[in-house]
Amino acid sequence: MIKEAIRNEFLPTLFSINLFEQEKDLLCRPTRFAGLGIFDPVQTAHWQYENSRASTDSISIALKSGNNLDLDSYHANSRDVTKNKNVQEKEMLTDTQNLINQFSVHQKRVISRKLDFKCSGWLSVFPTAGTHFELSPDEFRDSLAMRYGKTPTRLQSTCGADGEVFDVNHALNCPSGGLMYARP
Repeated sequence: MIKEAIRNEFLPTLFSINLFEQEKDLLCRPTRFAGLGIFDPVQTAHWQYENSRASTDSISIALKSGNNLDLDSYHANSRDVTKNKNVQEKEMLTDTQNLINQFSVHQKRVISRKLDFKCSGWLSVFPTAGTHFELSPDEFRDSLAMRYGKTPTRLQSTCGADGEVFDVNHALNCPSGGLMYARP
């Protein structure tokens, strides 16, 4: 039930556009795997539970028996859990790459760059006015759309500076007002 609410109500509302099932699958992943860090509880609950149980097993035994905590056992459990998490993350990376291969050529290129070059830090930064990391709702939606190779929803039809057709490429490169790297 929560999985369907996240996928079919929250994510489309967050983006203000319809999303394909593959896009929803991608979004429900950690940011380091090109997602939004909004986990699908059905997909992740089992391994999170198992990792938590394994990492606290020696503590539970000590508490139940009234004996001292065996630190060697505790550290061994922690190392095993870390190894297990590394294996799970490699599997998730492979699964993410396979999922991205199902996207259009344009979206695949855009999303793969985010994955390969780890361009997700802005999604996990606490937005405060003092650090200038705050975004308006429209700026956030536009940034999400561009992150996943989609067109922002509320683009004007023509450029106010030169009357040309207005799209993301024109917005970034308009010689009369775009975000060009250098100006004469």
